[in-house]
Formats: sequence, C-alpha cells, structure tokens
Amino acid sequence: MSATTHALTAMIASRICHDLISPLGAISNGVELLQLTMAPPVPPELQLIADSIRSANARVLFLRLAFGVAGEGQSMGQGELAALVRGWTEGGRLQIDWQPGPPCSRLRARRACLALLCLEAALPQGGEIRVRDDGGLWHLRARGRRVALPPALWEMLTEPQCSVELSPGRIQFALLRGDLLEGDGLATGKISEDEIVLNLP
Repeated sequence: MSATTHALTAMIASRICHDLISPLGAISNGVELLQLTMAPPVPPELQLIADSIRSANARVLFLRLAFGVAGEGQSMGQGELAALVRGWTEGGRLQIDWQPGPPCSRLRARRACLALLCLEAALPQGGEIRVRDDGGLWHLRARGRRVALPPALWEMLTEPQCSVELSPGRIQFALLRGDLLEGDGLATGKISEDEIVLNLP
C-alpha cells in the first residue's frame, strides 16, 4: 500500500466515522427523551436500543482512531485511550488489561488500536490482551484458548518482504504495516498455539 493510498484510506475512514457519529448521537438523545417521559421501570426493549446505541457509538469512536487520520503533533492521554478501548470491547469476548503509561502521540495511539484489531482477529474464541507502553514501545501480550493467525498475516507485521491477499476483515494488518514502515520499523514478537507477543513503536 503506497503512502498516498494509505493517507486516502485514513481520510475516508475519518469521514465515514464523522458522518455516523452525528445520527447516532441524535438517536441516543431521542431514546433518552423517551425514557424521561416514561414511568419506571424502562421497558426492556427500549433499554436494549439504548445499550445498542451506546455500544455502536463506542465502536465508531474507537474505529475512527484506529482507521482515521492521525494529525502530526496531536497527542492523547492514556486514560482517554483506555476508555475508548474499554468501550470497544464492552460486552464482547475480549478482555483488555490496559496498564497506565505516559501520554502518547495520536499516531502511536492509532498503531496500538490497529494492533488490538489484529490480535482480536487472531483470537476467534476471545481471550485477554495486556497492553503496556514504556514511552517508546508498545508491548502487547494476547492469550486465548486458541490462536488462529495465518503465517502470512504475522509476516505482514514482522517481515520486510511479504505477499498476501487480504479480505476486508483483515485490512488492519495492511494499515498497521504501512504505519510501521513509515515510522521506526516493523514489529517484533513471537506466536504460539495460545499466545501472541507483539512489540511495536
């Protein structure tokens, strides 16, 4: 993926997420108004809609960071980043142990989110991912009952030369590879039947 294509992909993702957030917010406000006009308890159907909207909004915010534009000079605190990640995984089969660290650039935050999406794809039965940032290097350790990651996808993150045809559900591997090649180099780590260790700048 060329640098131009990479940048266009990020701009398209940012635009789509931006256009989705506004109607989701409007629907959420409408549901809240309905809840205020009803005597308690809130009907389970309405609560289900409210929970689904909250989950969708959290996922869009996370995906905007992972796939969207990361402007130069922009930074974010680890608390804000951890909250986005928790919203993305809420109610799912993936548990995230996000260990506190220093503020980081938005570009490094995007790399961490893309790495989480890659590890999620490798854990079809769910699992736990521990994330630590030492201020210059992300350390991610994923564990699950089963790790299913084709060698070609692993090589996209760790090897200078690789060739693989990607499905839309695996585009995060190409985007993370592009970010790493434009930065300080590819990832390092190891993979086994029940664990993946991934280190990236």
